[in-house]
Order: sequence, then C-alpha cells, then structure tokens
Amino acid sequence: MDNQIKENSRDVSSVAELSAQPASYGLLTCHNYWCNYSTDQPLSRCPKCGRPLLTTHTYRLLGLALVFLGGLLAITGALLLIFAAPKLVGGTGVKLFVWGIFGLLLAVGMTIMTAGFWQALFGRRNQSLMTFMITLLILITVVIAIGRTVL
Repeated sequence: MDNQIKENSRDVSSVAELSAQPASYGLLTCHNYWCNYSTDQPLSRCPKCGRPLLTTHTYRLLGLALVFLGGLLAITGALLLIFAAPKLVGGTGVKLFVWGIFGLLLAVGMTIMTAGFWQALFGRRNQSLMTFMITLLILITVVIAIGRTVL
C-alpha cells in the first residue's frame, strides 16, 4: 500500500513539474516584410520594429486564405481569357492590351496560390514569392496606366 502511494505521488509530482514549465510557442516571426525577425521567446511584438509576431499556426491559416483568394483570382482571369477576350470588338492593339491584362490577372492569382501553398506547408512566408507577387501587381498597375494613355 505504501508503494502505491509513493508511485502515485511520483506521478502527480511529474505532472505538476511538466505543467509548471513554460508553454512552447514555437517559432514566432515578425509580420513586417523588411524585418523577418524570428524568435522562440514568448514575445507579442518584434523588438526591432514593433510589429506583431505571428506563430507558424497563424501563418498556415493565412496561407490557406491566400490559396482560396488566389484561386478565385486565377479562375476569374482564366474565365475572362476564355469567354470575354475572344468577343472583344476593337483593333489588335486593344485586344492585345486586354489579353495582357487578363493574363497578368491569371499570373497574379497563380502566384498568390503558390505563396499560400508554401505558407500553409511550411508555416512561414517565402520572401522571393512575395517579391515576385508585388512585382506583378506593380506591373499590372503600370500597364493599365500606360494603356489608358496610349489607347
């Protein structure tokens, strides 16, 4: 009987010791595009820039949202290329311009989906994919601005 009490007390003490240890937060990464500070300490804000630190779980959930939104954008671009672009009335310059815009829309959607898959799989963002996505968005803006003045 005394042995059972000793065994039970050891189990209780080991559980109490485990629960007294700090919780594991995993890897926390800064939300700022330029900072990329990472730590495993339980901080809520980045010590370098003051932006929030996100967990890998949060990055995975945001990655799934990117997959969904990028898929919608890519499907929209593809449907516009398939159904709307062939029915355009106008010169070849206008048709090429609209085909280019719809193609860039499809490319941006596919890039956002790829970045979302990466983020959902690995729990962190891919800086190269984000830079490529931002470059495509700037390219669309420039093409639309130039296209208005030229056409």
